[in-house]
Amino acid sequence: MKDKDITDTIYRLFRALKRQKRQGGKRPPFSRSSYRIMVILKEEESMRMGELAKRLDIRPASLSPQLKQMEAAGLIKRQRDENDLRVIRLTLDQEGEKVLDQVRGQRERRSKEINAWLTPEEREEFLAVSEKLIAAFESNQKGQEGGRHES
Repeated sequence: MKDKDITDTIYRLFRALKRQKRQGGKRPPFSRSSYRIMVILKEEESMRMGELAKRLDIRPASLSPQLKQMEAAGLIKRQRDENDLRVIRLTLDQEGEKVLDQVRGQRERRSKEINAWLTPEEREEFLAVSEKLIAAFESNQKGQEGGRHES
């Protein structure tokens, strides 16, 4: 196989996925990060904002505006902790659960379609290479944040 530019291939894959997503119909009424928040809140049932920010690996100040938008859209709600009224806990609202279930169904259908295009061996190989690249990118990012650059 002729040498190809890996970065170009990755970008082409992202563009193809975006095009397919657009052709797939109605877009969800929230961002990918909002989806992640709803998945976590569904798993945990309720969380403090600081716990959620830590799980998402972002600063609470960065999370706050997004939570306000999600609350205004009826996807999540804030409630005082019964045991400690100073603590505010985040939970997934009924509308959030409904929307999350719809999006999960769409993602599951898309995943089945993509899986059908690859053999089991190709899927395993793709996942292994992807995880290796993700780990390398994350390691490199942490190195740069620490003031050093790993080559």
